Amino acid sequence: MPGSSPDNPRAAYNTIAQALQQQRGGISAGRMFGVDCLLVNRKLFALFQNDSMVFKLEGDEHRAALALPGAQVWHPPGQKRAMSKWVQVPAALADRWPQLAEQALAKIAS
Repeated sequence: MPGSSPDNPRAAYNTIAQALQQQRGGISAGRMFGVDCLLVNRKLFALFQNDSMVFKLEGDEHRAALALPGAQVWHPPGQKRAMSKWVQVPAALADRWPQLAEQALAKIAS
C-alpha cells in the first residue's frame, strides 16, 4: 500500500481506502458516526475524523498504537464515552496509517 503524507490527511485516507478496496474483496467505504469509514463484510474497522484515522485494534497492536505520540482512545461524535478498542492516530503519523489499517482489517476479518 502506498505511503501516506501528513500534508493532506484526507488524500492519505482516500489513498488507503482505494488501495485496500483494490487489493481485497468485501471492503467498502461508507459513513458511520457521521464520518467516512471503511468496512469489511459490513464490519467497521477504520474511519477518518478530524484529520485523523481511527482503527479498531486489540492486544499488542492496540497497546503499540496508543503508545504513538498524539494517539488516543477514540471518542465518537455525540457519544458520552470512549470506545476502548479504537485508537485515533493523528495526521502527523499518517505514514503509520497503512500498517494500522492492515492490522485492523486482519483482526476484524478473522
